[in-house]
Amino acid sequence: MSIKSQAGTPLSVNAQHLGKRVLTALYKQYPSVKEGWCVTINEGGGIIHVINTLLSGKMGFVLHITQIDAEGKTVMRAGGELLERYAVRRHPHLSLDEAMQNVLLNHRGEVQLAK
Repeated sequence: MSIKSQAGTPLSVNAQHLGKRVLTALYKQYPSVKEGWCVTINEGGGIIHVINTLLSGKMGFVLHITQIDAEGKTVMRAGGELLERYAVRRHPHLSLDEAMQNVLLNHRGEVQLAK
C-alpha cells in the first residue's frame, strides 16, 4: 500500500506515476489483498520490487521497468503468481478472510509457501 525509493531519496514524477500504475493494476485485479501491496522503485537500476506484506515482508517479485506494459498485464501476471505460491484465492469478490482461507502458517505463525 505504499510506494518508496530503494535509495531513500525522493522519487521522480515518472517513478511516482509508475508506482501508482503498478499499485492500481494490483488493487484492481486482487482487491481482497490490496492492503498489503508495497512497491519499491530503484530508478538507477531500472527495476521495481513488489511485495505483499500480508504474505511476506521478504518475498515478492522484481520487474524491469522496461518490462511493464501500459495495460499492467505483466504486473497482474507476476502478482497472481505470487499469490498462487502462497495459495491465496484470487477471485475479485472475496473478502480478505476468504482469500486467505487456504494459506499455510509455519510454527511461528508466519505465512509459508504452499506445497
